Amino acid sequence: MHKDAIESLLRENEVAKILNLSVVKIRLLRRFGGGPEFIRIGKAVRYRMDDIRRFIDSATSFETISGKVAPKREPITLSEIFSKESE
Repeated sequence: MHKDAIESLLRENEVAKILNLSVVKIRLLRRFGGGPEFIRIGKAVRYRMDDIRRFIDSATSFETISGKVAPKREPITLSEIFSKESE
């Protein structure tokens, strides 16, 4: 693995911040399934940004709770998420 790839691996607290979830929720998703793919290095757990993006894309839904289809909108990008945090 290339040095830049290793340095760009995310810790669970970083993933929690990106997804606006608690670290506990990230751990539960990892343990019981349904969360982003992860890498285990010994006891350490890390995430690739590409896997986080895929997870967000796969979690996109256009159905409401009532089962009606919500109006389509442009998907939000990670850069938009980060720019909102800095406001």
